[in-house]
Amino acid sequence: MTNPRGLISTHDQTGRVISTEDPEQGIWTLDRALFSDGDVQSSITTSENNTISHLDTIEPGGV
Repeated sequence: MTNPRGLISTHDQTGRVISTEDPEQGIWTLDRALFSDGDVQSSITTSENNTISHLDTIEPGGV
């Protein structure tokens, strides 16, 4: 699915966005780690050559 800013979103079965891709910037972001138990939310941004350039993990009760 593409939104007005040109980002491509991938959704899971429940409709939650699990990843977004910005083709112009060459950035792909995993909005929720598929391997998490649902309580830990991860955001992974990769560069054009698929190396991880940024990783944020938010655990319950903390930032």
